[in-house]
Amino acid sequence: MTATRNPSSFAAVACGDFNFSDDDDQSAVLSASLNKTKKYAASNASQIRASLSNFVDVATKSHTHFHKRSNSLSTIDKVYVACPAWLLTYAGITARVLENPVKLSDDGVSDHAPLGVAFGVKPSQPEHERAIPNFVCKTMRFKTLMATYVNQVKLDDLADAVRIDTFKEIITEVARIVRRELLEEKELSCECSVLSLASLARIVLYNKSKMPTRLIGKSELAAEHLRVHDGIVYFACQSSFDAALALAKLRSFNEQRATLDRIQLLQPSDATKRRIESLENKSRLWKKGASKLILWILWQRWRSTHL
Repeated sequence: MTATRNPSSFAAVACGDFNFSDDDDQSAVLSASLNKTKKYAASNASQIRASLSNFVDVATKSHTHFHKRSNSLSTIDKVYVACPAWLLTYAGITARVLENPVKLSDDGVSDHAPLGVAFGVKPSQPEHERAIPNFVCKTMRFKTLMATYVNQVKLDDLADAVRIDTFKEIITEVARIVRRELLEEKELSCECSVLSLASLARIVLYNKSKMPTRLIGKSELAAEHLRVHDGIVYFACQSSFDAALALAKLRSFNEQRATLDRIQLLQPSDATKRRIESLENKSRLWKKGASKLILWILWQRWRSTHL
């Protein structure tokens, strides 16, 4: 409960051998002669899942358990964290399997290999260093303003040594202007809603206490969600903000998915298929009751040898 109310300061973690596999967990058979994978389903799996419904499954996709009888690997060692999805996007999460489960089993140590997962907080990036959202660059306003700036500085007349740097500076400045204009519109698009709510999340996470005063007068979202007391920025209602950002994210994913589906229908390609799969994996983090942060961590040193 404490972690739910104040996730910026507290977190609850549940980890260990849960002895059940999810539908999308990848098992691997080490012998070509075997064609079945080992699926695990603890008798109380549904009860465990229910009790962890407010946790995020940090799915490393790493094979940590070796089942000798079926000669297969599985991912039944799991890490769950009680943390809102938006906060995990700012966490510098690293994960790796610390030992070879096959070797540990052969040595008689254990049929499980230790899984190490580290959580941190990424340092706050200055605005000019943040990636420019794709949707900003696709707007007509961005294209028009870019053309205006390029003509004003006579970009084609500049020496080669300064032309590229100047062009990069123009892109950054135009993107900053267009981004601000989009966020100040009364009717926010799906992408702008995500961008605006993510900005509020950064303000709270890094306690940028001077910014809310300026924002609250301009942004309805800021006025609704942000509060400041004694130099501390916090959300008026943590659960309401979590739900608002999750809803905006899922709407954005659905719009992107619809576009990719149309592309795949008209011109099928493996590249588009991979983009759809990647988008689906990212959306898992924001789904209530079954949140999953998918980390594709593979231990290549032994995987390439045994698979």
